[in-house]
Amino acid sequence: MSDHDAKTPNSTRAADSAPAADGVAWLDAEGRIVRVNEALARLLGHARGALEAMTLADLEPEIDRDVEAGLDPGRGREAWRRLWARLEAAGAVTFEASYRHKSGASVPVEVTVFFISSDGAGSAAASVRDLSDRRRAEAALAAAKAEAERANAAKTRFLAAASHDLRQPLHAMELLVSALSGEPLSEEALSIVSDMQDSLSFTRRLLDSLLDVSELEAGTITPSFEEVPLAPLLGRIHQQYLGIAREKGLDLRLVPCSLAVRSDPGLLERIFDNLVSNAVRYTDRGRVLIGCRRRGELVRLEVWDTGPGIPESGHAKIFDDFCQLDSSAKERGAGLGLGLGLVRRLAELLGHPVRLRSTLGRGSLFWVELPLAAGQARAAPPPGRQEGEARAEAEATVMIIEDDAMVLNAMRIVLEAWGYEVVALASAEAARAAEIVPDVVIADYRLPGGETGAQAIVELRRRAGRALPGVIVTGEILPEALAEVAAQDLHVMKKPVRPAKLRALIRNLCQG
Repeated sequence: MSDHDAKTPNSTRAADSAPAADGVAWLDAEGRIVRVNEALARLLGHARGALEAMTLADLEPEIDRDVEAGLDPGRGREAWRRLWARLEAAGAVTFEASYRHKSGASVPVEVTVFFISSDGAGSAAASVRDLSDRRRAEAALAAAKAEAERANAAKTRFLAAASHDLRQPLHAMELLVSALSGEPLSEEALSIVSDMQDSLSFTRRLLDSLLDVSELEAGTITPSFEEVPLAPLLGRIHQQYLGIAREKGLDLRLVPCSLAVRSDPGLLERIFDNLVSNAVRYTDRGRVLIGCRRRGELVRLEVWDTGPGIPESGHAKIFDDFCQLDSSAKERGAGLGLGLGLVRRLAELLGHPVRLRSTLGRGSLFWVELPLAAGQARAAPPPGRQEGEARAEAEATVMIIEDDAMVLNAMRIVLEAWGYEVVALASAEAARAAEIVPDVVIADYRLPGGETGAQAIVELRRRAGRALPGVIVTGEILPEALAEVAAQDLHVMKKPVRPAKLRALIRNLCQG
């Protein structure tokens, strides 16, 4: 044993046995450094003798944050007295600081000061741990996070532009084909129009699924929970698929439901729309039944079908993206197998479990579990077509604000074919200059001059002195765009719009 070790108390030797990576300084009651180990000398680039002539304050601490809130060692005897008082109360104090290397560089450190034996070389010791690697790792992590956020923002902007630009021509084509189907055509021409409608419908479904999944991946969809009466939602979906079901010879039945749930109405409708669409598409004979049933404080939104069923081995993977258990599905135009993958993603976002019960050859049952709304709004099922609807269409004036000439012309042709008086304008400026006050305004979100359709409708409302019904028909997916529309109490329809849905909405708005 060396003379130096012989004079060192046991507690001091224990502190000296700290991990080699840690520097240690022994301090007297006045805060002066009595002794240091080799690790601390290497960390700060000083000779051991030079450090032993200093105090902690001489190491130039610049406190970054205090692990034990309220500590500010600072410098000088007063700072040491405050630190000593904390030591007497807590036994140990830890803080992070930046000590100065002999070269002048700053060394980030974690310092823990604690009591040791009151005799011998010191009354307290400071363990000094180098945080350089951790700080570098934190900086790299922060840089990676910032880069990921930039990439995600770029992806969101791309999706918004792609959504808008891809939907525009599809929207125009669906409207024009719809108008063409109402014209007196030969049987052969009508068959071609029908094939065009099927092709466009298939393309729209693919685009909707791909963009919906991309929106969820980009994190641009934020649920807005409210009380949702189920009767209108079920009624809309039933009417939407009734014609398709009849063409296939299916019996699509709706069980009336007076319950209300707590959910995001738009996202919930997208979930149920996909479930019903799948049931109708894959059921070749028999029936599809949609409805709801209460289970205590939960409501099960259900879709039954008499389709081919799903083997038990496929139950777990049926909700995966691009899953098609039937190898002939793609040949029948069933799509990419994204529908149930989208259902799963949306259900997870909303916190609504989706369940499946199916037997091969005997059909399937899909259901969504939703919390019952506290208010229990009991909305009546949507009424059927009234005798006055045709008259309402003939007497109503619809203003269209759309800067895409192809879409504007298609919208005008379709609305006039439905019997409406149409004012077709290409900008918000033209709408402000128009003297007519319409019954309904349909506007694209993006308009020339950086204006939005929501702003244009608000201005028309101000001029009319009443809340004109407004519809934003858009391919936008950015949350701020959708939030602006929602704040102005406007209806939203995503491009490409199904003509039947647009007609039903305008009819309802005209009836007040």
